[in-house]
Amino acid sequence: MYFYIQDLIVQPDFQSKGVGTAILQALMTYLKANAKPGSFVGLMAATGRKEFYRKFDFKVRAVDAPGMYRVWT
Repeated sequence: MYFYIQDLIVQPDFQSKGVGTAILQALMTYLKANAKPGSFVGLMAATGRKEFYRKFDFKVRAVDAPGMYRVWT
């Protein structure tokens, strides 16, 4: 099964207040309840935001395949 996260954007007035983290934690909770082991979770990450997603175990894809991913275990 495949899941895809695109355009997780927090309005500038609310950035650095934990809003993005709360949204992604809710998505991870959903995946924990619904994703089978081996499921692929694709993610488009804006420039400069990869470290944020790495905290949630997302990996950077190859240079010729932009975005990030996580294989659910």
